[in-house]
Amino acid sequence: MLFPFNLSIDSAFLAFNKWGIVSVLFAWSILGVFVLLLIYVSKRDEGPGGMDKNFKRWAGFGLAWTGITLLPTSSVVPLLDFSVEHRTYLPLVGFSILTAAVLDGLIRSVRQRSPVISVPTRQKTAVVSACLVLVTVFYSAQTVKRNEVWKNEITLWKDALDKAPNLIRAYNNLGEAYDKEKKFDLAIAEFEKALKLSPTYFFALNNLGNIYGKKRNLIKAIHYFQEALKQKPDYAPAHYNLAKAQHMTAKRDDALESYRKAVRNDPYFERAFYNLAFLALEMNRLDESIEYFLKFIEMQPEHSKAWYGLGRGYAAKGQFDQALVQYEKSAQLDPAFLAPRINIGTIYMQTGKMDAAKKTYQKILQVDPGAGGIHKNLGLIYYQHEKDPEKAMYHFQEYLRLIPHAPDSQAILSVLAQLRDQAGPQ
Repeated sequence: MLFPFNLSIDSAFLAFNKWGIVSVLFAWSILGVFVLLLIYVSKRDEGPGGMDKNFKRWAGFGLAWTGITLLPTSSVVPLLDFSVEHRTYLPLVGFSILTAAVLDGLIRSVRQRSPVISVPTRQKTAVVSACLVLVTVFYSAQTVKRNEVWKNEITLWKDALDKAPNLIRAYNNLGEAYDKEKKFDLAIAEFEKALKLSPTYFFALNNLGNIYGKKRNLIKAIHYFQEALKQKPDYAPAHYNLAKAQHMTAKRDDALESYRKAVRNDPYFERAFYNLAFLALEMNRLDESIEYFLKFIEMQPEHSKAWYGLGRGYAAKGQFDQALVQYEKSAQLDPAFLAPRINIGTIYMQTGKMDAAKKTYQKILQVDPGAGGIHKNLGLIYYQHEKDPEKAMYHFQEYLRLIPHAPDSQAILSVLAQLRDQAGPQ
């Protein structure tokens, strides 16, 4: 409030654990003076030099505002950060009122002692106005300069480290800023600096794992995730990241267990529930997959792919009616997402509802004429069930045109030859 210079998003604020330290005693003395001033200006009588009640009223209001608004963040409430710049914004209102009251009181006092002022009124006004303009210009320039620091996360955290080079969190956050810009080597350097200051800093360990995962060095990524979990076994993001790396290295059982630990430690970890549900589906743990899809959908009811995954779970269990409901919901939420429509058509074919399957596939082709597999399925319907060789040939030919190296291309070519023989010479 008094000296808004050398500002930083992450202040290097020292912690003291003994009462007798000079800095602690000095801080208590400042608080004591603050309280005494508040008591003094709250008295009803006038102060020295004819301090009027109006001054005391505004000064007391400013002091009280400042103290009360500081109490929630600067008293006995335990907080992660000792000092943060934005906590002074609201108290600054009271401080400004106090400053205005003091200045007004000083002016009144001077006028009372020297009622005759030799300087003309216009000149006095000009001097005061010039001072106000200079103050405004100075602080405006400081604001513009500070905005340059806030240009992006990299400049912001670099500024914090320039002013306090021993801040572990600043190194970590600068690394995360580089990570977002895909400057992975620079990010690694910052995370390693954080770990030099504190080898047990699990945030940096987890972030290093993420970086090495993005660089496809999965063995090293797994190592750092495991190190992070040694420091904080209940850290859900590290369990989640470890699960992803384990899945990518074909350790599906380990990945499943890591995802389970992630959701146990964070019951609202949406991405972990989502990945866990699909992994369980992949491992044919159908009941578990359905359970996790349902939990995820409780948190994200408009997520089309989750409804699609739920439909796949029911379909794999043979509960086709339930699967159709989920697929329809998925398709309604995202009409451009064709996978649920394709699976609806597959269910209709499996259950002998060929007319419904045909209509479903035709709707898909209206959206995506290049869906080769759909042409194949329509060809089978016209060939096996509707006995329409002309349409069957058309769709089989489109299938081979779109997917010329399909695994069953020889079988389709054989069917096409039979259909041509049946059709005879053209």
